[in-house]
Amino acid sequence: MPRLRATGAAKPYRYLYHDKRTGKKTYRWRIQVELGYDEDGKRLRKSFTGKTSREVAAKAKEYRDAMASNGGVAIDSTVAFGRYAKVFLEEKTRTMSAKGSALYRGMAERYLRGLYPERVSQMRPTFLQRYFDELTLADGGVPSESSRRVIHTCAKQIFALAVNDGVIPRNPMDGVKVRGARRAVTDGTGADDRAFTVDEMTAMLRTALAMPVRDGAIWVWRLLTGMRQGEILGARSADLKLRHTVMRVPHTEMVQVERDALEQLPDGTQRPVKVLVSEQKTILKDMDVTVGEYTVRWQLQQVCRRHGCGKPGQTKGPWPCGERYGAQCPEAVWLISDDEPWERCCGSLLFVRPKSHVNRVVPVIPQLAGLMERYLKAMESVPDPHGLLFRHDGGRPFTRHEDSEGFKELMRESGIDPSRHRGHDTRHSAVTLLASMGVDHQLIREIVGHSSEAMLEHYRHADSGERLKAMEALGSALDLKELDWKRESDGEKDER
Repeated sequence: MPRLRATGAAKPYRYLYHDKRTGKKTYRWRIQVELGYDEDGKRLRKSFTGKTSREVAAKAKEYRDAMASNGGVAIDSTVAFGRYAKVFLEEKTRTMSAKGSALYRGMAERYLRGLYPERVSQMRPTFLQRYFDELTLADGGVPSESSRRVIHTCAKQIFALAVNDGVIPRNPMDGVKVRGARRAVTDGTGADDRAFTVDEMTAMLRTALAMPVRDGAIWVWRLLTGMRQGEILGARSADLKLRHTVMRVPHTEMVQVERDALEQLPDGTQRPVKVLVSEQKTILKDMDVTVGEYTVRWQLQQVCRRHGCGKPGQTKGPWPCGERYGAQCPEAVWLISDDEPWERCCGSLLFVRPKSHVNRVVPVIPQLAGLMERYLKAMESVPDPHGLLFRHDGGRPFTRHEDSEGFKELMRESGIDPSRHRGHDTRHSAVTLLASMGVDHQLIREIVGHSSEAMLEHYRHADSGERLKAMEALGSALDLKELDWKRESDGEKDER
């Protein structure tokens, strides 16, 4: 037993140490720090050994000081970062959306795996700053600033779990900065320097209209609605409502007007006369047009599954079910939040709630509504087992990869460099055009589903007439009169 001083602190004592490898016996020093009792009444102690009395006393003092700075809670210096990363990812799977939890899981597995074997208590801000500054992509590039922020947040929340458990006294990520090239923001609407210009939007519309209607409709829909990729791929036919109505729309026609002129006489003099000339005139005319609304209720997301049959090694084979991959397990569990509603589409694709978790109404302007009527008629013979608005000829949904590659091809055919843009930039473009036309920012947020600044104006809701008028401004900005296809092969099969 270690001797106790009058203050209650343990004193170092000598003991005979037997080295099993060499068989030698030597005297060493040991000191034990009392940690109280566990829930079963078992005494808890922490031992330190060394060659000298002074060495073990210094170790005990360092440990006691660390305990004092941690509120008197014992610190486990051996727990690894990977242990808390596993707990963190399991918690995100239960509490976040499928896309959100997949994002954290991907970032942790790709960029934080190098920290997994490191002890939480031994990592310092200087070491972590160097680690995050040296992160690279598989192709040798560097992660974008937005990716770096997600990685930083992920690591900070993992360390926060260790802080809450008393494993470390403070979060080392508080001293780590996010370093990366900052992208310029042009206004407060959420659009940035990647937004398409009006000329680029018009060029892509022309390219899409040169395609068969079954292939080009999805691109026109994306350009004129500002919806997210997952919302477009998961668009349901039942949520699109088209109707005919009489509206006063601009109409251009040739009219005869009387103008003053000078007539040349034979004697060389001139006299004023009235002449009729043909001119183009834009007038408001009552016309029967098609308008509509699309209610965004779902988005299509790819969600992973894990084994639900137990733990590996309980029976023969890697898993009790005998399958290697979680998706093949008969009792597979979807990696999605417990309280998030979803519907099965096919394979690993699920219909999940949109990012804002609330339904929103996107107006369909007359030019797009008329086009969609033709598209729906052309798609009548195409199987639709999942109720999808946009689908392959066999009825299966488009994947994110297929959609992204198809949009890159649309940009190339429109004379736009795909490396400077991404499909999501159409949302920024829609916001920029609507804002430039003077549309109220609250209306823009309701149309495109942005939540920024929404708390102050959350209780103001626009009716369908206001929303339709707002989206008509986008059509005016792009000088849309009537969307018509350049080719008449509406029913032609043409895989994207």
